[in-house]
Amino acid sequence: MIGAAVAAAALLLPAVAAPAEEGDPRQGRRLAAQSCQGCHGMDGISKQANAPTIAGHPVDYFIRQLTAYRDGGRHDEQMSIAARDLTDEQIRALAAYYSAIELEAVRIPGRD
Repeated sequence: MIGAAVAAAALLLPAVAAPAEEGDPRQGRRLAAQSCQGCHGMDGISKQANAPTIAGHPVDYFIRQLTAYRDGGRHDEQMSIAARDLTDEQIRALAAYYSAIELEAVRIPGRD
């Protein structure tokens, strides 16, 4: 009977742990205001020619890229410096914030 209870608890563990893996978009917004908006903008739409638009990127993609900058797997002079001190929690928060921004394409008549 105890073995069944332990097994049942083990099945519930991933469900309990999952929310801790999700980033806090409010924290991400605060971090973006401090560190990201100069190049990427608060709306995630690039403000500089050499900085990509990051709004709407999937969370997992965003996390992989920012982690690669932090850990040295990807290099860019500005991003490597900006990401080097970010924690996993901060990276998840930024990913949650920027991935939640929805972009909409607008068709301009006569420019097909």
